[in-house]
Amino acid sequence: MHFDMKGFSAEHQGKRLRIEFTDGEICDTELLMLSTCDQHADCCGITFELLKTNRPEKHATTLQSTPPIAMWSEIKFVKSFEVLEAETA
Repeated sequence: MHFDMKGFSAEHQGKRLRIEFTDGEICDTELLMLSTCDQHADCCGITFELLKTNRPEKHATTLQSTPPIAMWSEIKFVKSFEVLEAETA
């Protein structure tokens, strides 16, 4: 059985994305990995590095960590996402 990955694919790994979650949080991230599962939807998700959020108080410790902490979210909590332009040096 295949589950809805909300448009995420392997080509998004390593890219900067702006992700909107179902609770209204909007995060700028770098997508590290997709987690997929054929058994049940609860193990389908994304692992990402949090770069910026509209709720910094929620992630104060994470945003100050060096090196950055990887975060994981179930795919069902993702409302939408967009690929951000690559930064130029």
